Amino acid sequence: MLLSRQIRPALAKRLLYTGEILDARSALSIGIIDEVVEEDELDSRVQQLASEISSQPKSSIETMSILIDRVFRSSFFDHLEYEAECFVRTYQLPAAREGYNAFFEKRQPRWRHDV
Repeated sequence: MLLSRQIRPALAKRLLYTGEILDARSALSIGIIDEVVEEDELDSRVQQLASEISSQPKSSIETMSILIDRVFRSSFFDHLEYEAECFVRTYQLPAAREGYNAFFEKRQPRWRHDV
């Protein structure tokens, strides 16, 4: 899961297992997002940040981006392949069918814990 690359695994598990929805402040406090601004300040903050970045040497920004992306992707593609395999297997299970049915029937799922 990509989330576990961003935050500690135990917290990622809790969020994924429960489906908990975070507000912006909570997402900021656990490191999923970098900054929270008021809606009416968003455009000016984006412009300010873009100006700060664009004032740096282009070659330095490119080099840092390549290095960061390389570290992030080193085993990333292997992980994505395995995650896709797990996704296919999981969505063939009875629990997935119950989840789909519950969603489309607009009801709470009735999970069977013996399957």
